[in-house]
Amino acid sequence: MWTLYIDIQFLNYDGNALDSAWLSVTSALSRTTLPPVQYNADLGRGVVVDGMPTKVEFGGEGTFACSFVGIDGGKYVLIDPEEEEEELATERVCVVIDQERRLRYMLKTGLGLRRGDIKRCMELAGERAGYLSFVVEESASKIQISD
Repeated sequence: MWTLYIDIQFLNYDGNALDSAWLSVTSALSRTTLPPVQYNADLGRGVVVDGMPTKVEFGGEGTFACSFVGIDGGKYVLIDPEEEEEELATERVCVVIDQERRLRYMLKTGLGLRRGDIKRCMELAGERAGYLSFVVEESASKIQISD
């Protein structure tokens, strides 16, 4: 059994913090391979055995997060807020959507956003998912991973 720890340190919180963190983690996990492990009864734990690494099953591949904030009681809805905008926010929405624009997860806090605002956030997240999918594919084709 493997345990994975992920630490994300932001050097600049000037918008896209959650979005870029999600994109980097999901992109890395979708390409992760691990060597085979076999349980050793004498040691009472798993040990790495010779063999080809296998791809890790990861259900978040092809999903993208997009964050929004509402300011002034939902009068303004901003995509990819920076730190100052988040501090002014009275409500927040995080939409996780896949490449087919299916909603995978949504978190909403606050009371100012109306149903139409949330629907618009979902539409914008769908558009952004298409763009981010293209960016991920382009960057993956330029990166050579060596063993």
